[in-house]
Amino acid sequence: EQCVLRSARRRQEADEAAAKEQEARRQAEKEERSKNTSEMEARTKLFEEEALEKQARLKAEEEDKIAKLSEDVEQCVLSFARRRQEADEAVAEEQKARREFEKNEALKKTVEMETLKKDLEEEAMEQARKVQQEMRVVQEQSSQLSQHSGRSGSSVEKALQQHLS
Repeated sequence: EQCVLRSARRRQEADEAAAKEQEARRQAEKEERSKNTSEMEARTKLFEEEALEKQARLKAEEEDKIAKLSEDVEQCVLSFARRRQEADEAVAEEQKARREFEKNEALKKTVEMETLKKDLEEEAMEQARKVQQEMRVVQEQSSQLSQHSGRSGSSVEKALQQHLS
């Protein structure tokens, strides 16, 4: 009986020890799973933070590129506007110079015409003076002829016509 009791007690102790060992193993596995889960969560959180940082960095780089491109476009537009204005000013200057040249040419022609007119008037005046002088000479000759020869007026006219031709 004692032997059976001891055997039963040893069996019970062995069962309790096995149960304790199994419970300790389950607890260790549970802690191991909990530890693995915590590590996975930490890695996931770290990965998510790195992904957010990378996304923020990429977004900042993209915004910098957009800002740079916008600035480049603005500079191109300003440069084009400046060149356009310079071209317009050059065209205006050329038109002004052309108008000035045409005005000067017209003024030259006017001066030439005035000079030519004045020269013609002077020449006409000179011709008129010569004609008047010749008429005086002819009249003097005519009067001298009529005094000396006593001829009639018709012969004076003939002499005058002869002299003029």
